[in-house]
Amino acid sequence: MPQNRFDKLMDFVCVRYGSCRGVKDGKPMHVTHFIPENGNVSASEFSEWVMLAENIGPDSNLAFREQHKKDIEAEFFRTMGDITVSGTDLRWDADN
Repeated sequence: MPQNRFDKLMDFVCVRYGSCRGVKDGKPMHVTHFIPENGNVSASEFSEWVMLAENIGPDSNLAFREQHKKDIEAEFFRTMGDITVSGTDLRWDADN
């Protein structure tokens, strides 16, 4: 059971939506690799990072990509409570 807002967001992105990690150039990628330690993160940035972690670049199926980004952005807002949050809010719960 997710413990904090970020855990809930990642439950949506990774478990229910099936996106959060991939492999690019032989290296495992995860959306959390893109989250800065300082500064703010917008829902749009986060959704773009999910796509990049999945290796779904801008030249991928645009309809698929744009719909996924919209869904992730909506969940980001719903779960995190704002369209932009501090990067420090986008961290795993230490107990998980």
